[in-house]
Amino acid sequence: MRKLLTLAWNDIRVEFSHRSELVFFLVLPLLFTAIIGLGLSNNSGSEGDSRYPVLVVDLDGGDLAAHFTDLLNASEVVRPQVVSAEEGQRLFEDEGGLALLTLPQGFTADLLAGRPVALNVRVQPEDNRAVAASQALNSALQRLNAAAVSALAAADA
Repeated sequence: MRKLLTLAWNDIRVEFSHRSELVFFLVLPLLFTAIIGLGLSNNSGSEGDSRYPVLVVDLDGGDLAAHFTDLLNASEVVRPQVVSAEEGQRLFEDEGGLALLTLPQGFTADLLAGRPVALNVRVQPEDNRAVAASQALNSALQRLNAAAVSALAAADA
């Protein structure tokens, strides 16, 4: 064992006999790692919020539509941005917004009546993030729908 350690130590001494070897072996890999890490960091511009932006047009204005937006705010996947219908269309089409969600008139009334509600979501077809955003929107709708059904059942009882 001692001979093996002596051979290893001799190999290390020969390899690092010049200071330039230490620079190439230790300093440059750390420098390259730091540069690549900074280049790949998230520069979303919204105070480090890495959630996917979703434009939300609320045509309903009801309490459950507002609660749905609150559920989206609590999401770890999407970040809702409530806009007017015209601004939502412009941002989605001209500036390439990821997704445009329109909450139709009667959204709250349909949920309170126990009728099924489908989301009107437009996504950019070439953006892979759209799938995750759509799933997060549907998940929030399912939670809201379950809460509405529970409230209706409690009211009936």
